[in-house]
Amino acid sequence: MFFLILGLFGFFIYRHTSRSFRNGALFSIVLGVGFLGFALSQAVLVPPSSSADAAAWNEVGQTPDELRSKAWRHFTEGQQHSRSYRLGQARTAYGKALAIYKKIGDQQGQANVISGIGGLEAKLNRYDLARTAYQNAVSLYKKIGDRLGQANVLLGLGEIARVHENHEQARQHFDQAAQIYEAIGHDKLRDSVLSEARALGNP
Repeated sequence: MFFLILGLFGFFIYRHTSRSFRNGALFSIVLGVGFLGFALSQAVLVPPSSSADAAAWNEVGQTPDELRSKAWRHFTEGQQHSRSYRLGQARTAYGKALAIYKKIGDQQGQANVISGIGGLEAKLNRYDLARTAYQNAVSLYKKIGDRLGQANVLLGLGEIARVHENHEQARQHFDQAAQIYEAIGHDKLRDSVLSEARALGNP
């Protein structure tokens, strides 16, 4: 419930900030909706999916759980830097987190970090890089069945389209996100997203 409220608060922030800040703020805050599920996943020890994973863990002398916790710390550090617009430090922290998640084969972690990188690139107005990151994150979320993650990143893609005044594409992304929110029972988020879609006008 806390993270549902956090997501809704994000939309309030979005509606009361300038356009230049919107894209980064919306995604950074809405991403918080998915924190609970991700944090819980960090508490579960996932055995190696292959001998390569096991070799990687042995090489650094740390257990999977220890590496996953280390990656989580880098990830949250990156988010803190990003929210404070210390973007160079955010990029470094995200890079460290992503390297660990890739080494241990944690696709949930990879998706979350790549989403964060997308938000970072958007703040730098590097929208092509942001779009690519968001699309890669969506693919990973689909692969692992994280529908909430998909919806959150679709909002980021919608914001990029809105910034470029591609209202039809923005509307499509918002509608897709709204459908997912409805399917997983987040009706208030669905209504908020549909309101954003309607604000773009009729097709």
